[in-house]
Amino acid sequence: MALPAIPDSITQNIQGVVEAWDESPALQGLTHYKSAVEALSVLQLMRREIESFFRELKRTANDHRKALIDKEKALLADAKPVEQHLNDLIVSFDHAREDAARDAAVQALEGPSGAMVMSTSDFDVASDGYHTIPTIVPMVEDKIALVLAVSEGRISLDALTPNLSFLRKLKEEHGDLADVPGVTFSIKTTVVTHREK
Repeated sequence: MALPAIPDSITQNIQGVVEAWDESPALQGLTHYKSAVEALSVLQLMRREIESFFRELKRTANDHRKALIDKEKALLADAKPVEQHLNDLIVSFDHAREDAARDAAVQALEGPSGAMVMSTSDFDVASDGYHTIPTIVPMVEDKIALVLAVSEGRISLDALTPNLSFLRKLKEEHGDLADVPGVTFSIKTTVVTHREK
């Protein structure tokens, strides 16, 4: 699907502002300040036009994506549980064969001297037509114990990832009363101009 071209006026305006202000030093006086506000206003207006330009295209693409995902889910709805069940059956059977082969080997080693080692072909664990991939699946069952282990230096700090959305919401709700050890809150200010099309 070919995307429609963005109007040249938008791209030229953006390019002009970018070239003029990309490496600009600190503002020097009121005239320079007003020029900066005007440039920001132009960029924000162009950004809104670009967002508007792509809004319908993105909505259509998202609708198509949703339809594809829904169709995929519908086709897989019956198969996925059976796939997991078959996987579980095969893994259980493999484990049972491994256990039986291990038990037979132990019995053979514990038998009387000169006893014939029994065949374990019935318990052969070689898999025909498939292989297994073990995957480690960590589950945090005690978050406090994990945090303590990190604080004591037994586990790397990488085990804990801060939830920035939660921290931001906490600060918004509690303001200056939000006191979280190890966290500082700063304010990032965004200038919003009021220029219309």
